[in-house]
Order: sequence, then structure tokens, then C-alpha cells
Amino acid sequence: YAFYSQRVDSTGQVRWGSKGATICDLDVGFLVNSVGQRVLGMTSDGSSGAYFAFLDSRYRKPAIFLQHVDSAGMLSLEKNGKLISDTTKYSELSALTVSSTGQLFVAGYTRSYSENIYDLVLDLYGKDGTRVWAEPVKVQTDSIGFLGYYVVSDRNAGVIAFWLEGPYSDLRIRAQRFNSQSS
Repeated sequence: YAFYSQRVDSTGQVRWGSKGATICDLDVGFLVNSVGQRVLGMTSDGSSGAYFAFLDSRYRKPAIFLQHVDSAGMLSLEKNGKLISDTTKYSELSALTVSSTGQLFVAGYTRSYSENIYDLVLDLYGKDGTRVWAEPVKVQTDSIGFLGYYVVSDRNAGVIAFWLEGPYSDLRIRAQRFNSQSS
């Protein structure tokens, strides 16, 4: 598989060439008990470009990669994406959002399948795709279950994370604000 994206302006004209920008053209195929490739999310970079996150099995196990396309349709990270999680930091991605300073917040989670327990995490990347924080911040640990985990920019260099937590019979809405210093 290959992932492509296209920017269309307000007049209906394509801006990233006739085929669009190639996010990843690495054919990892489908391995037994693997995910192959799958787009996890995308968000505007605030400057007519976009960030894309995707899962693939190029290393014989699922891993999460990040790609950025600038306003001209040029890739600004590594060809075929930059590795951001080998799924030990977070195994799934829930949402992406860009702060007012152009940094990318990534909301993800890990799951203990044997106990059905989740840890919700938040990570921050610079415009060049480098991790800003040493480790992802644990937003919520040992959650018995959750429905949806989202982040939105607070338009002040931070984000607001929110999620529904608990068993279906007793769901609670949780929210927390984070700045770029992870507090």
C-alpha cells in the first residue's frame, strides 16, 4: 500500500501535483498476525500543510510513524515517515493536534490485554518531528475502560485532553489541560 495526500484550495485547484504528496510508499505487505499499514490520524499544521500518523509493520511488528507535508507538498520528515513509537510507549494513537506555536501533540494509549487496563498518554513533537519531552506524559493510568480520547489546542501553546472513563453503566467525562512543559 501507499499513502498519498492532496491539498485543494478554495477554488478547487489541487496544490500538491496531480498525484498529491506521497506520505509513505513502502510496501510492507501483510505479515501473519500483523496490521500491515493503517492511517491513524491527520491534522493541519496551521500553515497549509499537514501531519499524518500511521501504523505499519515494516519492522515485523506494529510501529507508529509520523509524516509532515508542508504547504508546497514537500515532505519535511524522513521518507516513508519518522518512527515515533515502537508501540512500547503507546500502542494506539487517538488524536493529533497542533499548538499555537506549531508543535504537535499526540494522544495515544497502551492496553494491558490480560487485564483490560488502559494508560492514556500525551506526547509532544517539534516541527522537525523530534520529541520535545523525554517520555510521554501519563494522562490517566490504570483506567478500566474508556470511550474516546481527544486533544484540542488551547490556542496558547498547550492542549486540553478529554476522555470518557469507566464502565458503560457509570461513564465519567474527564479533562486536563497541559502546556508545552508537560504540566
